[in-house]
Amino acid sequence: MSYFGDLYRVFRLVRGLIMSHGPRPEGVTETDEFYQGPNGENVPVKIFNSRNPSRHTLIIYPGASPMAEAHPALRAVGEAMAGADFQVFIPRIPPFKDISLSEEGIEWIVHFYEWLLRSKSLSGDKITMSGISFSGALGLKASLDKRVQARPPRSIFVYSTYYSMETYLRFLATGEMRANGEKRRVQPHEWGLVVLFYNYLRRVDVGYNTSNVQRILQLCVQDLMDDVEEHTKRISGKERELVDGILHARASQEIVRITNLFWEQFKSELESLSPKTWCDKIVTRVFIMHGAEDSMTPFTESIRLADALNNSSLLITHAYEHGELSSKLGFISRLGESVRVILYFFRFIRYSEG
Repeated sequence: MSYFGDLYRVFRLVRGLIMSHGPRPEGVTETDEFYQGPNGENVPVKIFNSRNPSRHTLIIYPGASPMAEAHPALRAVGEAMAGADFQVFIPRIPPFKDISLSEEGIEWIVHFYEWLLRSKSLSGDKITMSGISFSGALGLKASLDKRVQARPPRSIFVYSTYYSMETYLRFLATGEMRANGEKRRVQPHEWGLVVLFYNYLRRVDVGYNTSNVQRILQLCVQDLMDDVEEHTKRISGKERELVDGILHARASQEIVRITNLFWEQFKSELESLSPKTWCDKIVTRVFIMHGAEDSMTPFTESIRLADALNNSSLLITHAYEHGELSSKLGFISRLGESVRVILYFFRFIRYSEG
């Protein structure tokens, strides 16, 4: 496509992202289908088609969320990308829907990639693999799998992901990060601690019974918040202090102590999930985007990731937080950030289309 044609596509894309709660872009259709899982099971995949599809396909792997492929923010991105003439696939990844922080998700990422190439008769150089938050990091590791390397994607796009599990855990526990050589503190989003403690609390001995906390976290990841409130009222003492700290992301000595236990006991497991330990092997072009106001994952993680990769393009923007438009910008600032986002996606589209 021509230079001006691609620029027009970018304008449509950014308009779709900005107007994510508006009407669906003209000509975009949404269908719900199934793909065959590793054990032959039918697994949902959401597909967004454009009226004028380009040669390129985008896979968006959902992050750790029970809403999975139905997450409103993912659907908005899928519509916006289809409005820019991409064919978009958002597959359900069961381990991520079950809020499992493990390498099991990598097998599913690779499996869907192979299924898509085979079932849709696509070639890897016409595909961008993308992931948000946890799926961004695991998508990067999946790209090193020999089955993906046999027919590698044209590019990888990650949004709001992390570089090191060690520094990420420290951020979740304390809200501290380092930017431009200075220590800064922000209020972390509570979902990060909920996911962390849901995965690891049951596997450590913290010195007292945490069965009630584990039950409340189970209800929380199932989005049964009325039940969470009711169960929380029934407990007291150390368990009540701990669950309040997790649900409200309150930095405390106990939260820090237990998070340190997670790191000490599961260090090798957590390091295997950290791009820090293997991202230097990635040769595929990686596009990285991160909201400067993101309270789930600090933007400093993406800066460190970009520095460690062999071939990357980074955008830190004030226009977005963790998958949502920021409400903190005035008109002029929003306009300036929109220009930066337009130029970034223009480079992405030009590269993707070759």
